Amino acid sequence: MGLLLAGCVRPAAQDAMRDNVVLVVIDTLRPDHLAAYGYGRETAPFISSLAREGVIFDGLSTSSWTKPATASLLTGLLPIRHQTFSRRDRLPAEVTTLAERLKERGYRTVGASANGWVSPTFGFDRGFDTFLLQENFAAGDLVAELLGLLGGLKEPLKPPYFLYLHLVDPHLPYDPPRAWDGGPLPAALRGHPVTLEEVDAPHVRQRPPELMARARDLYDGEIREADRGLETAVRWLAGRGLMRGTVLIVTADHGEEMGEHGRMSHGQTLYDEVVRVPLVFHAPHRIPGGRRFGTASLLDVVPTLADLIGLRAGGLDGVSLSGLLRGDRRAVPADHPYLFHLDFQDGTALALRDGSKKLVLSGRPYGKELFNLQADPGEAHNLLGAGGDADLDRLGSEMADLYNSGSRMATNRVSVSMADALAQKLAALGYIAGTKGAAPRWIPRRIELPDTFPGGRLGWEQGTAPQSCLNLATPDAGHSVLAGWYEPELGGRWTALDASLALPLAESSAQPAHLVLNGASYRPAPVRLRVSVERHAVLEATVRPGGFHLDVPLAGAPLRTPLLVEISTATPFIPATQGMGADERTLGIFLSSVCTE
Repeated sequence: MGLLLAGCVRPAAQDAMRDNVVLVVIDTLRPDHLAAYGYGRETAPFISSLAREGVIFDGLSTSSWTKPATASLLTGLLPIRHQTFSRRDRLPAEVTTLAERLKERGYRTVGASANGWVSPTFGFDRGFDTFLLQENFAAGDLVAELLGLLGGLKEPLKPPYFLYLHLVDPHLPYDPPRAWDGGPLPAALRGHPVTLEEVDAPHVRQRPPELMARARDLYDGEIREADRGLETAVRWLAGRGLMRGTVLIVTADHGEEMGEHGRMSHGQTLYDEVVRVPLVFHAPHRIPGGRRFGTASLLDVVPTLADLIGLRAGGLDGVSLSGLLRGDRRAVPADHPYLFHLDFQDGTALALRDGSKKLVLSGRPYGKELFNLQADPGEAHNLLGAGGDADLDRLGSEMADLYNSGSRMATNRVSVSMADALAQKLAALGYIAGTKGAAPRWIPRRIELPDTFPGGRLGWEQGTAPQSCLNLATPDAGHSVLAGWYEPELGGRWTALDASLALPLAESSAQPAHLVLNGASYRPAPVRLRVSVERHAVLEATVRPGGFHLDVPLAGAPLRTPLLVEISTATPFIPATQGMGADERTLGIFLSSVCTE
């Protein structure tokens, strides 16, 4: 590194000069696959050298896919504020990007991205004098294009400058040219990439050990390629004296699921494997190196740079780490909760982390979970129903306060049409989307506290349209079904043995007197069915094979909107064990509609 950053102590005459800024995002990079964070393989020797000379944090993203996370990194705003978290969302003009702030200060600004979500189509070129987009390029290829571009500029790059580099390795598919140690790929891996189709990303299931071992090896090889690309770029800058007086930050937009909770890829949940990211600051001329601190967010990058290089940047959601970076341990930012946001076609969730406790609320698929990260870093043991109700109240209240206060300061949403070519390139990364129209918002602009029932309300069901009858065959029913439901099929939905839904009641001068359930029993024998409303049992009945219509009086049950309805069946139904096809799901009852009258 002495060769890389020779002369890193700034001469006195340079003190008044503005630092250069190099911000590098390595897409989909898990910190626990880096030796700097304790991994057993040295997948990224250059990042390790930066970490030894710099400062590393246990980084947290704001989301689990590229667009909202990168927008938060570059603006210092929560996703609910910058409103750039669906596939066709574009950065609103009201938000100011880091490139715009630095350009206003006289910086030369250059951006390069291999991910189509970070592109001019979605407003990420704002503030850049030059922006290079090469979707799906491997790190070495993108860096070669970038350095060729920089070398051919009429006016050579000179301080002060801002360089943003977004590398797409190690995103699926995993297909590196070399192994994790930089050597040739073993024969068993050559010609056997791990593809999106093979991992079956969205489905919760056990995957073959051979697949998971191959995925790990190839993912680590992708990290090595990103590290080589980063080193090539930095050494090119250093060879031209452009790394002197430079703040270099290396991070990721999000992590990657590797089967920890049954899924692969990202953008589906908010577990730690997808929100934890590396965060490395390297600036030997002003930041004492060789230290590791605790938690910090991508939201903290803009306010930290603002303090380090003297930018005006108020009204941000992050905190400045500058005092801590300079070596003042009294400047540790006060403990505060971290809010995570995912409002996306592939998954919908909110999560909040405060100290060692983390609350995760998921709408698609449904889930309500509370974890003690200190005792359970893998988030394997849900504390709800096991003495975690007090923490649920506290964290749920903090989540609602943070989300709703951010929503009150939200910008106006901007949606764009997507060119077919860009849609096809994004599809290669696993994102399938139409090219026109705005995607729906699944989480409303205001949320309430979740209730303390594991299968109950999440706190955002009030955003659905009031109605007196819920047709369970429609995708829109996904706003209302909670725990224990399968996808719609053949005019309705199957429940699991226990299911719940939040039925938003239509406004009426008369309170509903009946709950009506329509469906069919495909079981070969009668089944007992139990229905509760607002935790009060209102029906115990035997349902015989064939269609059914159950009229349930609501007298005595407390009524509110949305109405919490729980449906339980006494015995499991597995069609495959009954000689009724190959369906091995554990089913409850088949419902076509739930209505109030």
